[in-house]
Amino acid sequence: MTVVPNISIPSELMEVTAFMVVSSSECSVTCGLGFKETKQCLVLPSGEEKNCHIKRVECLSEFVCGLDTFTYPVKAKTELNCVNWEMASSGEHNYLCTWKFAKAMITTEDKLFIPFSSNCTLVFSHTEESDSGTYRCDVQLISGFKLIKRQYFGLRIIPSNLIDLGHDRFLSLLKKAEKNESNSSLITAPSSTATASLPWHENKSVLVGIGMGGGVLCAMFIGWLLRHMYNQQETKVGLSKGPPKKLNRRGTIICNT
Repeated sequence: MTVVPNISIPSELMEVTAFMVVSSSECSVTCGLGFKETKQCLVLPSGEEKNCHIKRVECLSEFVCGLDTFTYPVKAKTELNCVNWEMASSGEHNYLCTWKFAKAMITTEDKLFIPFSSNCTLVFSHTEESDSGTYRCDVQLISGFKLIKRQYFGLRIIPSNLIDLGHDRFLSLLKKAEKNESNSSLITAPSSTATASLPWHENKSVLVGIGMGGGVLCAMFIGWLLRHMYNQQETKVGLSKGPPKKLNRRGTIICNT
């Protein structure tokens, strides 16, 4: 157990008054540059607080904000913003943004990134599959070039004919199917009526036909290959036995001398 020694305060300090922070709110962000409100008061020797006012001050706990991932279909419109609302609304600083890009991978390994852009906002008006990858943004204060934020954005661009990202439309179909169901206490999956109209169910017969045709062709090719290998093996065996023997009318072998 630690014993706290008695501290004697000089009499001159007993009459001192000072402005002090008596309370403070949490930082508005968990990473990067944010703001918090502090209550500052004139504290009298008796402990009384006077002339209090609220002051907005900057706060920075850590600058690394981690990785956020997004999935979009081809030809979508989106944007990645490195400066959040708190930073943009302060008007107290000018920022320098630097983007780097790791193509076709979701990663936070800094050595895999190459320079990409110097705008604080990346705008994609027409996404392509080649846009897939991880974008890293560094935000610095122009005054002093202090790094105040680093964030990673993982972007996945998927062809529209590969998967349907219309989650809201799927939920509406599911709700419609549940409404049409009668005497059902719990529905854990969409009915065949709902799933039949989904994009990946529309061409089911075509896909089945293609699969069956591919299986038949594959079986034919394997059969031809095995027969060809068998014929080659028979030819080799015949050559190794030499020329055929001649037989007389009685069935006796005639040896050539």
